[in-house]
Amino acid sequence: MQTTNEKEYPFEVLYTDGSRSRTPKENKSPWGVIIGNGALSLKISGKTSNTSVADIICRRECIANNPCSSGNDDFWAKVASLGRQKLQELNDFIKSQGGDMLSEDIFSSSGRINIYDYTHPKRHKAADIRPVCML
Repeated sequence: MQTTNEKEYPFEVLYTDGSRSRTPKENKSPWGVIIGNGALSLKISGKTSNTSVADIICRRECIANNPCSSGNDDFWAKVASLGRQKLQELNDFIKSQGGDMLSEDIFSSSGRINIYDYTHPKRHKAADIRPVCML
């Protein structure tokens, strides 16, 4: 039950212990933001131009025994389908939680993508590695 002091988040949050909530929880650390059936990490884990390196780095993260990945194309298509205004709200929320805002270029399981127009551009330029936990 929500009290009047609890402010509802604009997005559901996944905490490091695997719990989820749309309101802040005491003594819990937010890990990511839930979009559809996955959660994207608040923090990037670096940059690379290599898909296999991105996957290895993402697999190092595990939330409540759920291993992370760089996210599949269906997940990133869902994120991209939010549209520019909702993506800006998502970025503002990520920033308010101390995270790294989404950049245009990130990795999915099939390579580097541009989140704003959801294209697969040249794959040799470094892009952000952002772990995704599928729920």
